[in-house]
Amino acid sequence: MAKINALPGAAPSAPGRRINESVNLRRRMATMKRSYTAWSCFNITMLMAQCLVPFRYFADFAWSLVYLTSLSGFFHVLFGLWALRIPGRISASAFSLITLAGWIVICTLSVNGELGRSFGNAWGWHILWIFHYIVQFFSIDLGTRSSEFVRKYAYTLILGAYAFSGVIGFLQLFKVPFAMALSLSGFFGTLFRPTGLSNYSFELGNQATIGMILIGSRLVNRSLKTWEWLAIAFFASVVLIAQYRTCYVSGILFVGGAIVLMQIKRNPSIGIAAGLSGALLMTVPFILFPERMGYALKGFSADDITIAARQLAWNQIGPILQIRPWTGIGPDSNLMISTGYQYIDNYTWLVIDNLYLMVLACYGIIGCIFFGFTVVTTLIGLALKSFHPAPGVREASAIGFLLVSSLLIVSLTGNSFVYPSVGFPLIILLAVGNPTAEEGASNPVFTSIHKMIANIGSTFRRARFDSRG
Repeated sequence: MAKINALPGAAPSAPGRRINESVNLRRRMATMKRSYTAWSCFNITMLMAQCLVPFRYFADFAWSLVYLTSLSGFFHVLFGLWALRIPGRISASAFSLITLAGWIVICTLSVNGELGRSFGNAWGWHILWIFHYIVQFFSIDLGTRSSEFVRKYAYTLILGAYAFSGVIGFLQLFKVPFAMALSLSGFFGTLFRPTGLSNYSFELGNQATIGMILIGSRLVNRSLKTWEWLAIAFFASVVLIAQYRTCYVSGILFVGGAIVLMQIKRNPSIGIAAGLSGALLMTVPFILFPERMGYALKGFSADDITIAARQLAWNQIGPILQIRPWTGIGPDSNLMISTGYQYIDNYTWLVIDNLYLMVLACYGIIGCIFFGFTVVTTLIGLALKSFHPAPGVREASAIGFLLVSSLLIVSLTGNSFVYPSVGFPLIILLAVGNPTAEEGASNPVFTSIHKMIANIGSTFRRARFDSRG
């Protein structure tokens, strides 16, 4: 038979056809997986491009990019589940986020005439933001499970983009003309702070904090190289020149302190030296450029326009809680995005610049409970991933934990998660931190918990059987 099949023009045997079909199927699946990985990287690129587009010049284009990328992410999820047969999974944090999204829908639909607002003119990003995040999270999660390259690509892209933004920030500090043309500080009168490739000094400070986290989290698995310490010093300097003072706490003190502690755990002498060197380095910009660092040096005073604006904004909470303490007044663009974006009700006029007060005002006490549950389950999930045997997952766990914690700090003076330039990098870094197919989902902590629950269940069943007997 083998000789006959080897002759020119001879038809392959049935086993030969099955082998050929199997080989062709594997080739097609491999091609589809490569295309799916490229699709994931494309979506991540589009999300990061939106984060770096100055709204001053390209607002319509930036918002269009957001919606188009989310549409692409939606079809990406469908293709992964249907064509590639990637198993769907919903973690406790993802489920709580979906629950919060459902509550946002209820709050939106409950808006009525007594607030001077209707569902139609309240429509926008301030309602849909969390739905965009959910779609992109599941899309990038499926992409990461198809290939570890998606994680590496995301880290490289974010580090490169934020390093370039930091360089632009330094050029703005020295008033280089082309860099100044990209700065949005002109919107704040005489108050100047570098913004890099972002819309506000907070975003530049957060970009640099993420850069510190991405480099410093490598200490989970190994010691840092010299260039990596220099990169951390560069990003820490960008946090300083951005002069968003809450980022000094979230970026310099919290993230910088965590990096030093991780290094002390690995090598105490190097860790102490890094901490002392970092503390000295942080004084250099204030000594060399006191005039350019004037806002950071002025301290907290009665004439500080940012403090006065926040005090005025936070006063909006009182009347809101009187009319709707449990449900809030629904998503409100004035409170969530920017002042005067839409005049849609009679109770708000100024962006509130405090995520927790924003959640309370828009979604009420019940919304605060859902939000708190989302944060807690996310942090617990990240902490449990630190026990995963795969080094990449452990590093991603540290990245996610430090990033979420730092944003919770900076949320005291900003709406943070609501802004696409903050939420999209967060979603990307959380999603790529999930285990790939090669790394597996094995986790000794999860396994122990599962065994414990199983043992409790079998003990309970035996007790019931004995009682009946």
